[in-house]
Amino acid sequence: MSAKENPGLATGASKNSAGELNTANYTAKRMIVLSDAAEIYLDRLAIDLEIGRTEAWQLSPALAQLYWFAFLSGSSSRQSEVDRLTFECDRLYGLAFNPLPLPSGNGMTFEDLEQRRDAIYGGASV
Repeated sequence: MSAKENPGLATGASKNSAGELNTANYTAKRMIVLSDAAEIYLDRLAIDLEIGRTEAWQLSPALAQLYWFAFLSGSSSRQSEVDRLTFECDRLYGLAFNPLPLPSGNGMTFEDLEQRRDAIYGGASV
């Protein structure tokens, strides 16, 4: 099989006697160049995945692995922003809908915090 028939062979991979791809000699280059047809196919596949026309279970194992690596990398890189915005959302909700100021927790005992919670959520007076 030639590198033109199987792009994996152009990267140092080879076929063994059973016809399986051996990637032991695989070395990634700085930039992977795909054919125009492959670029178009992957672009359309990415769009189909995004809009739900194609599901992740329909992907080949190699494409599924690439998809999940990209998904996990993207979600972990944005997690600190998600956490910060969740905190800000909770803070603003507390300011808007709690009748009493939010306790800072500094210098307050557990009993004080329980009384504050009862006053806010249980209807008891402080």
